[in-house]
Parts: sequence; structure tokens; C-alpha cells
Amino acid sequence: MPVTPHPPLITRLPPGFWLVLDTVFGALVALWSIVELREVSRDPDPLGRGLPHPGPAALALAVGTIIALGVVIALRRRAPLGGSLALLATWVVFVAVDGRYWFAVVVCTTTIVAATMVVYLLASTRGTWIGLKALGVAVAAGALTLVGHADLRQGGSLAAIATASAWAIGYTVARHRAYRTDLARHERRLVHAEFVEQRLEIARELHDVIAHSMSVVSIQSGYGLYVLDRDPAQARSALDAIQATSQTSIRELRNLLAVLRAGSGDGGPDGLVPTPRLADLDTVIGRTEDAGVQVDLRITGTARPLTAGMEVNVYRIIQEALTNVVKHADATTARVRVDYGANELAVEIHDDGCGGPAAPDGHGLSGMRERVAIYGGRFSAGAGPDTGFLVSACLPMGGLG
Repeated sequence: MPVTPHPPLITRLPPGFWLVLDTVFGALVALWSIVELREVSRDPDPLGRGLPHPGPAALALAVGTIIALGVVIALRRRAPLGGSLALLATWVVFVAVDGRYWFAVVVCTTTIVAATMVVYLLASTRGTWIGLKALGVAVAAGALTLVGHADLRQGGSLAAIATASAWAIGYTVARHRAYRTDLARHERRLVHAEFVEQRLEIARELHDVIAHSMSVVSIQSGYGLYVLDRDPAQARSALDAIQATSQTSIRELRNLLAVLRAGSGDGGPDGLVPTPRLADLDTVIGRTEDAGVQVDLRITGTARPLTAGMEVNVYRIIQEALTNVVKHADATTARVRVDYGANELAVEIHDDGCGGPAAPDGHGLSGMRERVAIYGGRFSAGAGPDTGFLVSACLPMGGLG
């Protein structure tokens, strides 16, 4: 049984882990900001620019804003949209009240950190439009610093750059995730299509093996019953033909099943692969003649090696065509022609039976057409030029040695 690979550690972590991590990070950011706020509050105008001195209420609002920003960071994965609105509201209130004080730069730095994390999260997980809206809110919040002093206005410019960069990175991550998802879906479709094609190929092989054999068995058993009382020797000959055909079919079916078992990892005899060749046509012709249809096989042109797949398909086309002759044509003779041309291999099977139009729903004809289509060849089936039924297939041989 194949071993399922372990996903990356980051995808196996429980949601509670990320909540704890965000809470710890938000607490550290808030703690750093409060410590920094305490330091700058001792000298409210360190650059001597004549900025006003904050009172206790202003400092309390700054501390409350910092704590609120820490909560936004901690809960950003649980409620990113609500967090972005809370961040905007908190920042608007703070700038309106404390934007003229020097320590507003400290709170602005904390806001930039929170806004950057929220914008990245929305851009990477909630789609392009929501990410752009979050970026617009962040830029608008940064524009509020224009009502503050010069250093705070510089913080607003930094906020615009940081949040725009966060959106760009989040958008890139989202597109990469979408690409990986589409690629995985495409690969699953390819695997499914290959699986379906393999099933169709196996179905074609089973159809060709069983249909041909059962046709011969049906004809021979009917003939055996007909002559059983009058000519026991002929009846015995028919039974011998049935036995030989059945044994050959069973052997081919076992080979097919062995290939399936080997492909599924259940083992199977090595080298047991059902790959009939044109050299094995005598077997098919012998079965057809046992069913009462004389077959004239002629191979013309300079024979050249074919790929294993092409040789199997040509063999199956001839086998299926002769099966149809036995089942439907009411024919006594059939002519099989295999011509090795300069650029293509031509195959014709013509009988002297009743002819008639090709059955559009027949699995045999559709299977033959599919086999020819694999190589981009031409296929036709219909009434013969004078009498009977004619099956013709031409397969390109370009690149074959």
C-alpha cells in the first residue's frame, strides 16, 4: 500500500496555535509601544519644536489605542474585516485627539505594524477586491496624519508604503496559491483522463478477444448440433474447434488480468503481456475458417518493423473485422490485404456477404475507428464496391524504422 506523504508542518498546526502566536506577538508589540511611550513622555518635545505637552487623558488615550491595536493583531485571523474597521476607528479617534503630540509617532508605528499585517492577511486570503479595499482604508487612515505635526506626517507616508508593499506581497501569495490549486486540479484531470483511457483500452481488448471467440464458438456449436446425429465426426471436429478457441481466449484473458494485477502492485508473471502481432494472424484466420468463412490473406510491400502499439491495433482491427464477417455478413469468403506503403500501412478486409450500411452504434466499428484515430489515420466501413462489406484503414508510418 503506498505511503501518503506528510504535508508540511505549517499546514498541520491546529488553528489554536496561530491564535496563541498572534496573541503573543500582539502583546509584545503593545508592550514595546507602551515602554517606548513611557520613555518619550518624559521629554514630550525632544527636538525642541514647541509641540504641546500631553496631559494624563492624552496619555491614557494613547495607551488605550496601543492596547486596542494589540488586540487587532491578536484577532486578525479570526475577524480580519472587523479588525480592519476597528483599527481605522481607533486611529481616527487617536489622531483627532492626540495627533498634535510628539508621542503620536510611537502610536503611528504600532498602527503601521497592525495595518500591514491586516492588509497582508486580507490580500492573501480574501480575494483581490477585498484586499484592495483594505489597502484603500489603510491609505485613507494614513492620510489622516496630515492634520498632525511634520514627524507624524512622515509616518503617514511610511504607512502608505508599508501597506502597499504588504498588499503586493499578499496578492502574490494568493496568486501563487491559486496557481498551485489549479495545477493540482489539472494534474488530477490528467490522471483521470489517463485512467479512463486505460479503461477504454482494456475494454477494447476484452471486447476484441471475447467477441471474436464467442462468435466462433456460436457458429461451431450451432454447426455441431446440426450434424450431431448425421455426422458425429463433423460434430467432434466442431467441438475440437470450440475447445481450441476457448483455451486460446482464456489464455489471452489471463494475460490481460495478469497485466492488470502487475499494474496494481499485486504481482504477476513477468513478461506476460498480451501483445499480439501481425505474425499471429494465422490464429485469427484459422478461427474464422473454422466458423465457415474462407480467408485469403495477402501482405504486400516491403515489411518494416512497427511499434508494439501499432502492431496490436492493426491486429485487433483485422480480428474485429473478421468477427463481424462471421457474425453479420452471411459470407463464405473474406479477403484481407495488408500493404506496406512508403508512408502508410493500408489494411482492407472485404467479404462476399450481404453487405449493407455500417451500424453506427456498433462497439466493434467504433473501436476500430478509435484505434486508427490514435495514429491520425483514416478509417472507413461500408458496403463494398460490388458486393459484401469493406473495412479500410490507413495508418501513417512516419518515423517507423
